[in-house]
Amino acid sequence: MLDMPVYVRAWKGAHGTATTGIMASRGCPFRCNWCSRPIFGNNFRLRPVDPVIAEMRGLIDRYGVDHFWFFDDSFVVKQTWVEELCVELKRAGMPASFECMARVDQVSEKILRLMKDAGCSRITYGVESGSQKVLDAMEKGTKVDQVRRTADWMHALGIQMGVFIMYGYPGEEYPEILETLDLIRRIQPDQISMSVVHPMPGTGFYENVSASLSSSTASTGDYHEGTPSFRTRYPGFFYKFLKKRTDAGCREARQPGIANSLRVAPWRAATALLSCLCRDRSRVDG
Repeated sequence: MLDMPVYVRAWKGAHGTATTGIMASRGCPFRCNWCSRPIFGNNFRLRPVDPVIAEMRGLIDRYGVDHFWFFDDSFVVKQTWVEELCVELKRAGMPASFECMARVDQVSEKILRLMKDAGCSRITYGVESGSQKVLDAMEKGTKVDQVRRTADWMHALGIQMGVFIMYGYPGEEYPEILETLDLIRRIQPDQISMSVVHPMPGTGFYENVSASLSSSTASTGDYHEGTPSFRTRYPGFFYKFLKKRTDAGCREARQPGIANSLRVAPWRAATALLSCLCRDRSRVDG
């Protein structure tokens, strides 16, 4: 149904690779309390390796695809399956690279090395926060130490590391935000995607904050990325500044220097000042 030659040419022109998506599994067995799974649910189902290999080969031969994005919720769930896939990709001599999403508690140095040898160029992780307190509140099931360890493996093996960061979760105060910023500086991801947490209907998180949802969210489900849709600890513009600070701080960590230090300085000052003002205001209101 998609005009594939036009699609892959667009990718090639914009990013230098003829990329397309592929899916090897459905569902997610984990229980993050903010995550909505209305389509595939909680059951995890894997396709056999052979049909996945055949689909990749067909896309390469027919359309010239040279990079695959596995958009499974979590690619590394059953390690024996990943090992089999990597072995078969090498055996097939597949002239294409791939990327995927994974959890830091599901990878090992061994599996990452196998994935690298099979053509994996990037893995994106749901890091979410650098605060163990916040991760536990999310019921994420991961540890900050696992993030650091995984980052060390990724950098040593030469696999690009992407991370998702989520700000604004209930209980996150400025000290927890600083923990997240410190973690980002420590792990130096190649790509970073930031958002303000959004309550999705049907999740435990939605039920927890339902009383503080904005009227537009509660009535229409309208959502604009980066705009708080419930009563967050800080106002919306604080999180916009925080995203600027995070992005600039990440660049400064990867490329230290006066120029990048100057870029992060105003956002660091703005968020620090706003956090103090909000703290003082809450004391007055209290």
